[in-house]
Amino acid sequence: MHRRRYALLALGLMVAGTSGAWAAHVVPMSLETLADHAGQVIDGEVVSVRSYWAEDPRRIESEIVFRQVEYLKGGFANADDAFVLRVPGGTVGEMQMRLCCAPQFATGERWILFLLPSSPMYPVVGLHQGALRVVEEDDILRVQTADARPVVGVDDAGMVQAVGAPRAHASPASHDAHNVRIAPRPEAPVRAAMRYVDLRATLQPILDASRDHGLRSPAGAYTPIRYTPTALKSAEQVKQEREAQDATATTEAAEQPAMMSRAVAHERGKGVSTRARGAADKVQTAPADERDGRAE
Repeated sequence: MHRRRYALLALGLMVAGTSGAWAAHVVPMSLETLADHAGQVIDGEVVSVRSYWAEDPRRIESEIVFRQVEYLKGGFANADDAFVLRVPGGTVGEMQMRLCCAPQFATGERWILFLLPSSPMYPVVGLHQGALRVVEEDDILRVQTADARPVVGVDDAGMVQAVGAPRAHASPASHDAHNVRIAPRPEAPVRAAMRYVDLRATLQPILDASRDHGLRSPAGAYTPIRYTPTALKSAEQVKQEREAQDATATTEAAEQPAMMSRAVAHERGKGVSTRARGAADKVQTAPADERDGRAE
């Protein structure tokens, strides 16, 4: 039986302290900050997830299709109820690639997403912070974080408050492969998740007051990174190039005084020539009797 192989990406992350069971953490962002950075905020249900190999560089990407999409911010003319989002990571065959701290999407899930206008990396603002799940509990829509923790409110600073232990990103299979076990956390007191309607009531004024990016098409567009190939050099080649650069710099430094002296001499020569021409012009423009007198 083949073991599933995992590739963990930790690109562009800003480490900021430690909390929870995430492998890395981004800088905490309030709802106001998330809203300002978001070109659009959508509410929709995942209807398909397709992962595939992409090139330049070779990597796994996933195409997430949302339906019944509502634009909470950044709606534009002719926008329909479908939304396609490309994200790095996914599973192709036995190869799985995931971006640490990014939300994991599955068919049938409903999400509220804060989307960057465009991005060369991950399209959701703040990775997991800009992704909230909408779940139904006892016929009531409630809100969870991207790692399935109940959202219990928003504090005075606009920070989303959640309780419970986050869902681990690595699967049990990956733990077994490395002989690593994560100790279970003590159970947190059970609290009901915030109702969806209450979150919307809190969130909408923040979105309405946030920065307008003026988008006329779906946000989250992938901006490819342009890569420039660089030839590998041996240590000896690098050493020779540095020695040549040092020799050039030394030669230029030695020639500098001589160049300055020549420049000064040239300027002085120009000054003498100018004075001589001035005297000759003065003689030529003097009255005729004065020139005759000088001649005598």
